[in-house]
Amino acid sequence: SSIFRKSHHMSNGKPASRIISMDQFRGYTVVGMFLVNFVGQYVFMKKYLPFIPHGDGYFAYADTIMPSFIFCAGFSFRLTAIRRFAQSGTIDATLGYIRRSIALIGISLVVFGVGTSFATWGDVSTESVSSWLWELVKADLWEVLSIIGVCQILLLPVINRGFLTRLLAAVFLLALYVLINYSFDYNLQAGLDNWLNKYVGADGRRSWDGGFFGPIAWSIPMLAGTLAYDILMVRPPRNAMKLFLIVGTCLMTAGYG
Repeated sequence: SSIFRKSHHMSNGKPASRIISMDQFRGYTVVGMFLVNFVGQYVFMKKYLPFIPHGDGYFAYADTIMPSFIFCAGFSFRLTAIRRFAQSGTIDATLGYIRRSIALIGISLVVFGVGTSFATWGDVSTESVSSWLWELVKADLWEVLSIIGVCQILLLPVINRGFLTRLLAAVFLLALYVLINYSFDYNLQAGLDNWLNKYVGADGRRSWDGGFFGPIAWSIPMLAGTLAYDILMVRPPRNAMKLFLIVGTCLMTAGYG
């Protein structure tokens, strides 16, 4: 009980500052990142354990890691938002999260780059800059830190709302993302023909992790993290674990189907 949820208990009249189970899960997620991004590149892994590294056309272990990381971000987002909105008020807390999210996007651009570079001033033209900007927006911008930053901005209207509101928001975002993919975005991400290409460039360029519209989908595991936090705070640890196992099994089965 104390390992699963330390912050729910009081220590010297004050709530404990850490939730140990979430720290453990973050640690597991970082180990998973190392496993799939580095160890997974070795030939023996691809040959003998092909379900661990990144694959194409099937669900691999690697496909669980980034959602887990964003789930952790959502859990912490809800934890801090409850306190900050209460202490600072809606406007100040919202502006604070927007600044933080923009900073995450900026750090992502510094760490991962901005895509294509221009070797000389002669390479700079209206057409080349337009092409670079669209490729950045379509593909190169969307590393994990940028995705988390944009997801936090998208969820600001509901992060301090009730459980049911956030659950309905997750359902709405799922339906919206399916509709967008069906209409054009699946082909857009794959570099195939779609109606949006009539208005934008980078037709044959593939994107990853959902590209520009990806944060709509990534907001769903972030919302799941916020819902898990709520459940953990109002239920005894054993009851919360049972609920997580039941709901998780049902969702995994539906997803596999």
